[in-house]
Amino acid sequence: MAAFRVIIVGGSVAGLALANMLEQYGIDFVVLEKHKSIAPHLGAGFAMLPHGARILDQLGCYNALEKLSTPIDTVVGYDENAEKCTKISNIGVFLEQRLAIFPLQDFLGYKMGFLERQQVVQCLFDNLRDKSKIHISCCVSRIHLTDEQVMVETNSGIFEGDLVVGADGVHSYVRREMARLASADGDESFFQGQREFECCYSAMFGTSVAPEGLIENQAFKGFKSDRSFLCSPGKGRLIYWLAMFKNREKTSGDGIPRYTRDDCDRLAANFADDIIKPGVRLGDLYRDARKATLVPLEQGVLSTCFYKRIVLVGDSWHKINPITGQGGNTAISGAAYLTDGLMDLLEREKRPTRASIEKLFSDYQQNRGLISKTLSENAHIMQRIEALETPFLKFFQLNVMRFLPLKFFRKRLLTSFNSGLLLKRLPPPSRSGTVQVGPHTQKGDSSPLSFLVKLWILFLIPMTVVYYSLA
Repeated sequence: MAAFRVIIVGGSVAGLALANMLEQYGIDFVVLEKHKSIAPHLGAGFAMLPHGARILDQLGCYNALEKLSTPIDTVVGYDENAEKCTKISNIGVFLEQRLAIFPLQDFLGYKMGFLERQQVVQCLFDNLRDKSKIHISCCVSRIHLTDEQVMVETNSGIFEGDLVVGADGVHSYVRREMARLASADGDESFFQGQREFECCYSAMFGTSVAPEGLIENQAFKGFKSDRSFLCSPGKGRLIYWLAMFKNREKTSGDGIPRYTRDDCDRLAANFADDIIKPGVRLGDLYRDARKATLVPLEQGVLSTCFYKRIVLVGDSWHKINPITGQGGNTAISGAAYLTDGLMDLLEREKRPTRASIEKLFSDYQQNRGLISKTLSENAHIMQRIEALETPFLKFFQLNVMRFLPLKFFRKRLLTSFNSGLLLKRLPPPSRSGTVQVGPHTQKGDSSPLSFLVKLWILFLIPMTVVYYSLA
């Protein structure tokens, strides 16, 4: 009898992280990647956050990635006139020193760091012992299901296994195949309550030659009406930047726009004079870009992430605005949860039944879906605040945020990084914090929206009335 086998569609961060986990657990797998290279230049950056870094450390990838990344210790915000309005200091040291909120499960001990997505994918690939399991230029055309196995039809032949994992991004072909199979089976329950991704913002990702005068280990943000910017210095005199623009209307599903190079050039030209901070204009960053791309920012969590022997991980299931850097880290954490659950199942059943696999997927959907939904909603709220989307949010960002105590920001950072976990069967990470944080739960304060409502009721209503009466 052939060994239990997982077919991973997509050589993404999520897909290759999962491949590394399966390999180190001794579970057979194969990765099917449609691109001609395993780490194509897609133009996006990657924020390596503590909860993702811990798992990458367990896999043996972190030290190599740390050398490629730039740690962030301070984040400075600039208002519409490019004047400094917020500053959060010593974030890196704080995170590096802290044990996490739930000390028996999560350990920090890692700073935030920025690097290129391509570098993360390449490192995960290099870390695999058996690279013959990775198939490039391999496009999936059909997925076939039986009660006992799956068959994935590609331009390179047919691959057989026990389950399929769709790690093929927001435009997932695996997700479309799930819907097709459910429809062919007459399974109307699969579509009940199923939501599509929504899109309210678009983003321009870029990597450019860094302008003069940047401060080492300091990221900075720019807040403008209906747009915002996030920039971080990188290795080799590079700067990673992200410009986010509010769309004219909210779209969803097939109505979400797709952009061309002309669209990217036109938008960059329209806002070329935006000064993000003194000495840094969007036009200059775009002119000096090694690569830049414009994409819609889908957001949300689909209500269903599996069908029979097929399951989704990462962006194919949940899409998070990149303003918080949570997308890739959440995908890595989700892959770890799924891998541990699969290993638990295989220790009970050498050849799990479809019912057992669906139970595993259901648990994964319930646990990671709730976490991903919270992170997605929080990222959207942060985007609205930093794009000064309403008079209230503008007043809060530009006139109140600077007076909030540092512990307010630190508490929310720790809460958001507590969405991760560790692989149960691998040695613990090489690093952990030294300062214990007291017990804490996310209930009631996991979203900045609850804080804003309280602030509005207790403080901001009278202040806002005075502010606009004098304006």
